[in-house]
Formats: sequence, C-alpha cells, structure tokens
Amino acid sequence: MSPNDLKEGDEPAVTQGEERKVGELQKLFMLVVFHEVASGEKTLDWFEGHVPSGGIDGPAVKDATAALVEMALIEKAEQYRKGGVRPYRFTERGRAFYQEVLATIADENGYLDWRRVGEIRFP
Repeated sequence: MSPNDLKEGDEPAVTQGEERKVGELQKLFMLVVFHEVASGEKTLDWFEGHVPSGGIDGPAVKDATAALVEMALIEKAEQYRKGGVRPYRFTERGRAFYQEVLATIADENGYLDWRRVGEIRFP
C-alpha cells in the first residue's frame, strides 16, 4: 500500500487522548515526509509541495512538512544549497522519534509497512 492508495473519504476519525489529533491520511503524508528527511533524496522544492504531476499530492506534502516543523521533529537545514546539504534534518527529538517509527512499522530489512500507519502516535 502506498500513500496514493488512500483517498480523502478513507480517513477515519482523529485519534483521542493527549497525542496530537492527526487523521490517518494526514499521518500517512507526515510519515512519508519524515521518511524522506531520513533518506535525504528529496529537494527543497519537493518539501514545499512542488512535486511532479501524477505523484504524491503536493499540498499535502507541504502541509505535512509544516506540521513536522511545528512539532519540532524536523527543521530546515541552515546551510542548505541546491545540490548540497539536505534541505531538512531531524531535530534531536525527531531523530529519537524516527527510531520509534522504525521499531514500530519497519520489517527486519528496514522497509516501512505503510499499512501499519495507524500504530504511530505523533508527539
């Protein structure tokens, strides 16, 4: 299952409790962005929502990036230059949370099982 397999109507009610109230579809986009910060392969334009047509939803990527910055899980790299340093990086809090994500939804080879997105609880 990929992020494009979920449609807006598939989004269940928001989670309850002290955790951040994030719907499943929004959570999926946040995990995609979070994972791309780890991979370091996406450009600043991608994080700002300028994605190729037919790909993942650009505005959702932009919103997910902003939400992760607001949660202090990622931050814009100070020395970003096109073709240089990654545009976003984990904060210390984000690095620790990413390890929790991997422990929760990654298989023994490190591949994320996107079907298990509901098991992630954003701080």
